[in-house]
Parts: sequence; structure tokens; C-alpha cells
Amino acid sequence: MRTCTDEVRSRRAEHTGMSSFTVSGPRVSTDPVRTWRVEQLQAAGYPFYDAHALSERADVDLHVAVELLRAGCPVETALRILL
Repeated sequence: MRTCTDEVRSRRAEHTGMSSFTVSGPRVSTDPVRTWRVEQLQAAGYPFYDAHALSERADVDLHVAVELLRAGCPVETALRILL
């Protein structure tokens, strides 16, 4: 089982730098895939706003996002890793 620290190292190795991310607010999506992603992220423990922000990002792997929380990462740490 990977730890939060292992995931941080893995994500940093994949990306040479971090980009900034700004969201004006969650939009209600009619896309069933995005709706499902929001539901999965919320079920994993992400708050409503963060689940919507993550669901809009094509570069965020849903399985990695869920696994970070399962591994014990706080939401704030997981968001820094993912975004």
C-alpha cells in the first residue's frame, strides 16, 4: 500500500512544476461522467466545492484522488498534490 508521502514523490516526479488553479465557483454539470466523478469524490471525503473543482480537471486521476484520502492524507494535502 502506498503512503501519502509515496504519492507526493510520485506526483512530483511526473510534474516538473506546479501550475496555479483558479475556480470561480462550481457549475452544475449535465455531463453524467462529471456528475459521477463529483459523487465519487464526495463519497471519498472531498467537500462539495473541492469535489466539483477536481471533477472539472481532466488531468486529475480520480483513482489517485480517492486513494490519497484512503491512505490518510488530509484533504488539503491531497489537493496540493493533485492541483
